[in-house]
Amino acid sequence: MAVVLPPPVTGQTLASRALVRHLGQAAPPGAVAIHPVSGGGAAWRVHKQTALLAAILRAAAAGRGRDALYLVVDSGAGLWAQAAAAPVLRTGFSRVVLHHHGFAPLRRRDPRLAALLSGLGDRARHIVLCPGMATALVRHYAVAPDRIRVLGNAALIPAPPRAPARPADIPLTLGFLGNITRSKGIGAFMATPRALAEAGRPVRALIAGPVTRPDLEAEIAWFLAEDPAGRSALGPVSGPAKRRFLAGIDALLFPSAYPNEAQPFTIFEALAAGRPVLATPIGGIPGQIERAWCLPAPGFAAAAARIVAGWQDRPETHAAACAAARARFEAAQARDVAALWSVTRWLLEGAE
Repeated sequence: MAVVLPPPVTGQTLASRALVRHLGQAAPPGAVAIHPVSGGGAAWRVHKQTALLAAILRAAAAGRGRDALYLVVDSGAGLWAQAAAAPVLRTGFSRVVLHHHGFAPLRRRDPRLAALLSGLGDRARHIVLCPGMATALVRHYAVAPDRIRVLGNAALIPAPPRAPARPADIPLTLGFLGNITRSKGIGAFMATPRALAEAGRPVRALIAGPVTRPDLEAEIAWFLAEDPAGRSALGPVSGPAKRRFLAGIDALLFPSAYPNEAQPFTIFEALAAGRPVLATPIGGIPGQIERAWCLPAPGFAAAAARIVAGWQDRPETHAAACAAARARFEAAQARDVAALWSVTRWLLEGAE
């Protein structure tokens, strides 16, 4: 396994860490943990690809072409580096299992992924997060279906206890969790409480995650200043702090337009806590949540505000949504855990 483990903390690195642990050891032979270098940005990306290539070369030399390699497909510029390494991958390993965590190279034929798969030839096998990704691999890259396995992220998330029911006399709280960027939908999130306030239906708003752009920091500060008692930002949260965040909200808003969105850990974590998620239907998200909770990006705030207003008018419908959220996660986890054991046999035994 040549993988990036936290830090940095992303859905992809968390999934890699969980899979490494599942396979029985904290760091199995051949696995490498790659951590950020000072400076970040381009320096980190160069460091990551250099470290991965070094790990691959060591594993290829040690195995002399007999071993299989597990590799997460890069969705950025690093995909060119992986494509360039295809000859080493093809000659150095009996199989190369590619785990696809990003949707961007699958939306249409990507020359970088096409070059990687062409270079690997019959050595390549694939793990994807949802059936839509499998269909895209077949359609755009002519991958044989029997070389693809579907393994959803719900298998890699510990199921926490249900978050407690919210007191009826407290206004509903809407939450945003993740990297705070425009493509992740922070603008649509802030527009939703504003729309409800204008309609005389105030709600609380809770934002969690890192902000890296000064212009966004100013926008969020203005948003918070409009209602200091009802709106707050926590900064990055993890572990117990994240669980407290999820317990403290009544719904998660996930209005992402990020082109590489696939099957966000954040959505499964909210569902596991018994919190409904209103999200844009991008990537594999439609398979994660109830159909009625998938809202188009244009007009997201207005549509979300209508649903929240319905919960305010009829609290029993919100309670039902919370129960549906937890049930949705439990069904996904049962399905994905079964798939995890199947994929484990496939990885370790080479069974087709």
